[in-house]
Amino acid sequence: MKKLNALMVLTCAISFTSCELDGETKTKTEYVEVQPESRTQNTRSVTSQYGELKINAGSETLSSHITPWSGWWYPLRERELFYNPNGDSPLEKYDNYVNNRYNKSSDARYYEETMIYNEREATWSGLCHAWAVASVLYKEPKTGTSMHGVDFTVGDKKALLIKSYENVNLKPIIFGERNDGGDHDPMDIYPDQFHRFVTKWLGEEKKPFLMDYDPSYPVWTVPVYNVKFDIKEESPTVMNVVAWVTLASPHVRDRNYVGTKHSVKKYTYNLIGEYNGNTFKVTDGEWTEGSITDHPDYVIAYPENVERSTFNKELNLEVIDEITGVKKI
Repeated sequence: MKKLNALMVLTCAISFTSCELDGETKTKTEYVEVQPESRTQNTRSVTSQYGELKINAGSETLSSHITPWSGWWYPLRERELFYNPNGDSPLEKYDNYVNNRYNKSSDARYYEETMIYNEREATWSGLCHAWAVASVLYKEPKTGTSMHGVDFTVGDKKALLIKSYENVNLKPIIFGERNDGGDHDPMDIYPDQFHRFVTKWLGEEKKPFLMDYDPSYPVWTVPVYNVKFDIKEESPTVMNVVAWVTLASPHVRDRNYVGTKHSVKKYTYNLIGEYNGNTFKVTDGEWTEGSITDHPDYVIAYPENVERSTFNKELNLEVIDEITGVKKI
């Protein structure tokens, strides 16, 4: 029997954690038009914190100095983390390592199966949020290692590193509001706030950020490391923008994949404002064309100071670092 409190905590975390399978049909959301005058101060949280958005017509590419690495997103309804017919799943290897290295008993595999695993979990629920955080904070494990009688592959190391960030609280650094199926503003995050956020992190800080790229109920968390803007003047008060957003993908079938498998999302929107000298000062924004129903739900600042944690009480973070052998960036 699984403990009730563990299930409650896990369910809460899952509401912000998921990744879709390749080709999976997404849940559709019904959208209604929201006029700019109905926007609350909460929908302007980016410019409230980082300052107003000022732009100029033309093309601009903003990039991070950090390139996130790709890794598998580990669906919560699958057993791969703790079960393999050959007896060499990542958590089984972890247990064997602890036993061999420290002469101590470890039950990470058993804890995962009995306290965390749920075969009835939604198909889109997984650890992409944990992968996204780990991929921008840590150097990529690129080689396998034999340690104390246990052979750890690149995939094993990535799996353990990802598990170490599954219970991470990202809400304090989220801009926008998660669509929980209730009273949700379907235009949130607004494009003017998205644009300012990109200029802050990729333009000024040169660091990647995380993004839920689907405005409907499921959450698809990915790290973004490059954005190209094409900005054209439509009128003295409107700028048309096309944003090409490059993100790392967790859809790697080879668990030992090394490098970055990337994907590009195209967003279109209008930025509304007025010229102040030669600079266009933005006061509002609206998604256009297909981006009205296909745009980011929220964005997450570079998670530099998040607290690292796992739901698996049998896992020791120091031992995971010992096994992976990788350092923070």
